[in-house]
Amino acid sequence: MNKGKDEEFWNKYKKVNDKLKELFLCIPPYCLHEVNIEEMYQALIKHDKKELFSLVSKRIYNPSQRAYQIEFVFKNCKIFHDIMPILEYAMYDVMKNNWMCAYVALMPVVETVMRKWTAEINGEKANFKFPLSVSLYENIKGYDDEREIMIDCFKEYLTFILKDLLYLPITKYDRKGYYDKFNRQYLLHKLLGVKNFEEGSRNLVRLLLVLDVIAELYLMQDSNHRWEIRFYANPKNDIDYQLRKELYTKLCMQSVGPDDLLIIFNCFFKKNANDTNKINTINALKFEQKRIKETYR
Repeated sequence: MNKGKDEEFWNKYKKVNDKLKELFLCIPPYCLHEVNIEEMYQALIKHDKKELFSLVSKRIYNPSQRAYQIEFVFKNCKIFHDIMPILEYAMYDVMKNNWMCAYVALMPVVETVMRKWTAEINGEKANFKFPLSVSLYENIKGYDDEREIMIDCFKEYLTFILKDLLYLPITKYDRKGYYDKFNRQYLLHKLLGVKNFEEGSRNLVRLLLVLDVIAELYLMQDSNHRWEIRFYANPKNDIDYQLRKELYTKLCMQSVGPDDLLIIFNCFFKKNANDTNKINTINALKFEQKRIKETYR
């Protein structure tokens, strides 16, 4: 790219990130192609927050991307090693659209990996307090040119999430006037931010992104190693990646349509739920059971 085009790209990048912050998001580490940024920028200038959120969430939820993050990112981060089983099973729920179980399972992972990172830098007996320390990644340098903007945006995003959202006491969170309850204390003490389908799904997208950004910054401590991982990653010939991708794709395809979790939500928690809708759902479930029995007879 010529310099002028670079400047235009990074200007759009920063503007999109500023707007995404209002949605508790940032541009993910794997959305740096010009086409991705341009799509987001067009949503920005149309003032379409729903489209902007959708463009980011589709990339985060993408089965291939989730498989890549597990195989080539999280597995290469020492602070994630001990909790890989949690990530593996939580990702199953993510792909099945079981937002509630995935969100509850993944929320403690943020604190766990940040504690491990703190111990690596400051020793096992280092004092650990909320909000989680941002000093761990303040001095990370990933580039020596204008692309340093990307790293600065990740730092700014993670600092915002950890200090002003995720670990705020409930009273302070309420005073902020946020429209969603993306907050550990609300989840832990009141089980809020997850029970409603729309809010729970949005919060799960955010939580996945937070973990992606933590891993990206952690790997950036040794930028050469980070780029070696990216350069030598060969998804097409990696059996574990292929296995996860196919499993995740299958789970996503199974969750398309009248998902069982939505049946629970629509029939038992929606205010306008009625017996007619429930009877129709019962008949549909019986028909589905019959079809399955005939298929596997």
